[in-house]
Amino acid sequence: MSKEMDDNKLLEFTRKGDRKAFRMLVEDNSKRLYSLAWRILGDKQAAEDAVQESFIKAYKQLEYFDGRSKVSTWLYRITTNTAIDMKRKLIRQPTVSINSSSHDDKDFIEITDNYSSPEQKQHQESLKREMAQAIQHLTEQERIAFTLKHHEGRTIDEISNILQLSKSSVKQSIFRSVKKLRESLGHLVLEQG
Repeated sequence: MSKEMDDNKLLEFTRKGDRKAFRMLVEDNSKRLYSLAWRILGDKQAAEDAVQESFIKAYKQLEYFDGRSKVSTWLYRITTNTAIDMKRKLIRQPTVSINSSSHDDKDFIEITDNYSSPEQKQHQESLKREMAQAIQHLTEQERIAFTLKHHEGRTIDEISNILQLSKSSVKQSIFRSVKKLRESLGHLVLEQG
């Protein structure tokens, strides 16, 4: 049975009051939703809070899921909106970040580590930080569309549904994000060459 079929069955059982089914739905989707929330928020605790709040919202809105999209797309939409709302609240409230480039960056940008010397590993960590910073300088819509496409492997149709934008707007956001990242990180290609 496919994962989506599993999610549909779990959602069906949850609607009938089966809390274990909802727990399984949470377990099956938490890691991907956390990754998405972390990429939007850039903070481990805030991402965990966003995912928890998203599942609470999903549970309260079970009756509104009409099945026109995949369960995972519905959960992505809820998580995306929750994380965006949280980010807006965080921007309004001044905060102090002691370590903005934590060890969680390894989840943010994947760079294959084929190097063994300490200098080469340090260089790889530096590249990860630069890429993470460049992604954070994209607009919110560009960053989320880029993340959903290139990190989560979502299709244009799914991203359109999640962000509730037209397909052309999604394509433009992804195009602009890639263009900006190339401009921002072009010096890295020259250094590597």
